[in-house]
Amino acid sequence: MIHIDGFEQFRNDGALSSSLVRADYLPGPYAITAVAGRGRLAAATALSGKNITLTRKHPFTGAQFSVGFAFTFIARGALATVTLGENKYTLWLDANDGLARINDTRGGALPTITRWYYYEIEVDRAAGVMRLFINNRLDIEHPITADLAGLTEASVTLGWRAPSEFRPPDRVDGDNQYWDNDDAVKTFDDLYLRDGDHIGPLMVSTRFPTNDKHVEWFLAATGGSHSASLALQPPKPLDNYVASDTIGQEERFNSGQELANDNPVIATGVLVLARKSPSLDAKLGVFIGGQAGAALREDDRTLESEWRTQYVCFEQVPGDTVIGVKQADFGFNVSST
Repeated sequence: MIHIDGFEQFRNDGALSSSLVRADYLPGPYAITAVAGRGRLAAATALSGKNITLTRKHPFTGAQFSVGFAFTFIARGALATVTLGENKYTLWLDANDGLARINDTRGGALPTITRWYYYEIEVDRAAGVMRLFINNRLDIEHPITADLAGLTEASVTLGWRAPSEFRPPDRVDGDNQYWDNDDAVKTFDDLYLRDGDHIGPLMVSTRFPTNDKHVEWFLAATGGSHSASLALQPPKPLDNYVASDTIGQEERFNSGQELANDNPVIATGVLVLARKSPSLDAKLGVFIGGQAGAALREDDRTLESEWRTQYVCFEQVPGDTVIGVKQADFGFNVSST
């Protein structure tokens, strides 16, 4: 079970906080910006801001749990916190020696300012340890005090502050202590959360539909294609959408957009912003493949009457080659309950 997000769908979004909430993220009180052209690739979108926090929960039912993300910074401070039950474990960069730490356990790598690195935190249930990998190199093993025996969920917060009990203040003014570096701009890209072990650095390619292959739903906007309506950034769900109330009706697309690179495919998925009428007794079927390239994989999702962004991810199979993914169709249908 894996969640992958390159944040491209949030580009140009003037109501980003609301969009993050409907995508099952919990943003903090400070403004987050979806910065176009500031991701790891020149044209990519990243999430950035000062004092930002962005939280997401994910199942942790197996032997291991992992989270990975790309991160760049202009001042050393906290990167992320993993919450296991009542216990919090924070990854942070010390402002004095520059080394990474998980709570009070120090690593040996020295990340450089303004450069991108890929961080992965792996929780090992049986061993009772948390591991930090930086660019796929093991840097820290930190003992876990939380009881993991019956834990079925982990919570990950990007940003936030390092626990003050594990670090000296950046400055002291009388009786007051300040941690200024946590106020610096932090920028995140290419996130994954996985109910399993770490998988190494990844780069997310978000490819929007560019060609209608087979469309049966109703198109609300006139004078355009279904793929163009669904590829708007930001989306306009009240005025530009497709809809259907007929079981089995399908929308199938492909994309002429390139992948980020020719590296092996780790996973695939379809991202859909959707809702249903309260009177419609049906689900949303989401699929990839079936016409060319990868074999058909599909999943049903229960819809609500409010807009919600659905992430439907599939683990890698042998048919997921670079060529296969480029050729594969993807889409959705009205699925019976």
